[in-house]
Amino acid sequence: MKCLIPIVAATLLLSGVSSFMSSSPASAHTDTTWQWGSNTWNPNSNSLSPRRERHLAGVVHIDSSNGENIVVLGNGTVEDWGNDSYGDLGNGTVGHPSSVPVLVNKVNDVITTASGYNYVLALTKTGHIWAWGNDDAGNLCNGTTHTYDATPFKVQGVAAVKGIAAGGGTTVLLLDNGTVETCGANRYGQLGDGVTGGLSAKPVAVSGLSGVSAVSGADDYEAALTTAGKVYGWGADTWGQLGNGTTTNSDIPVKARGITNAKQIYAGGDAFINGQMMVEEAHHTVVGYGDGVDGQLCNGTFSSSDTPTPVKVPKGVKFDAVATGGRFSMFLDSTGGVWTCGFDNHGELGNGTVGVKTDLPGHVDSGADMISTTGPHALDHHP
Repeated sequence: MKCLIPIVAATLLLSGVSSFMSSSPASAHTDTTWQWGSNTWNPNSNSLSPRRERHLAGVVHIDSSNGENIVVLGNGTVEDWGNDSYGDLGNGTVGHPSSVPVLVNKVNDVITTASGYNYVLALTKTGHIWAWGNDDAGNLCNGTTHTYDATPFKVQGVAAVKGIAAGGGTTVLLLDNGTVETCGANRYGQLGDGVTGGLSAKPVAVSGLSGVSAVSGADDYEAALTTAGKVYGWGADTWGQLGNGTTTNSDIPVKARGITNAKQIYAGGDAFINGQMMVEEAHHTVVGYGDGVDGQLCNGTFSSSDTPTPVKVPKGVKFDAVATGGRFSMFLDSTGGVWTCGFDNHGELGNGTVGVKTDLPGHVDSGADMISTTGPHALDHHP
């Protein structure tokens, strides 16, 4: 991890479907953002290798979602491009996808975002939340289950938030006091309040969690990192993505086995049929657990694991950041190198191939300081 201390602190607190800073010095590149993999709204323009997004500068946070990409600029505004099926772009339109970034209406003073299935949350410096997009499950936390909100609104009754995450249709809020609240879908217990089924359009307290420093969310399960370096998960556990040695869903947080010094967490998977966790521990050690049948646990096998297993980090390389998508994973090393492994169904490995699987990390880009992924799409940033 690098750069200014405030940026590092925010990164640790705001992990999830989001970006991370590397410990590398700035490269010779100008500030640029690159993307590859699936282009959901225009499959004919998938990219098999990193492709520069030419309309951005001054980016301080990146966020890759299933259908769109979101960036936060240094002035606290937010830009978005991709799908717009439910007002995902936040510019007041519906059904008007954009291949270039558009300014999100109204929002300002933003420090980070989290994107779920066709919806986006933005966290401000004052601990408030802006929300827009799909709200079928009450995941926008405003007490209703609207079809969509194409124009961002400030979520009422939610304050003192220091971290956010978003999954398929469940939102996770990390509060200043180290506790966690959730709202939205709960089919597999992903609200974490001891109840399975239904939904909640207002935040509810996650059971038994305190001292939390970071949160992350995937399609049907959520995760939290504590200041003591332990990792907890709740919700769907089809592949063992809760890390506690079982494949049994849980509607309360359960502790992942054997993790005592975690520094970063990233929950991956974009459907009930997949799901895997990546965790960076101290001294650049990385472990993964959950779905690994496509090689996305990066441990040299094409098999799943219900307990943490070490990622095979290339010799001489130090991974400083982790991310994991639908059926693949990403890593950022200490020199700004980006590595991927897993299934290359849409070009998401970024190595110029498609339809290939690999169970070991392969180098695909250089000069990056942030990475993000959700589903079959990847994003990185060059300072």
